[in-house]
Amino acid sequence: MEKLSIIRLNSGDDKGASALMEKLVKLHPDRQDYNTVLRDVKKRVAEVNQAGK
Repeated sequence: MEKLSIIRLNSGDDKGASALMEKLVKLHPDRQDYNTVLRDVKKRVAEVNQAGK
């Protein structure tokens, strides 16, 4: 799941990557790197949504 989320991030699929990262955070709440990536991806998705308005 981690590798798939990286592939999605690299291909520009931030929403798909975000969904996978949310699952990873739930499965591994102790992994700070997952939390950091999820926060960054959610921020990018929010910025894209704001720019689209």
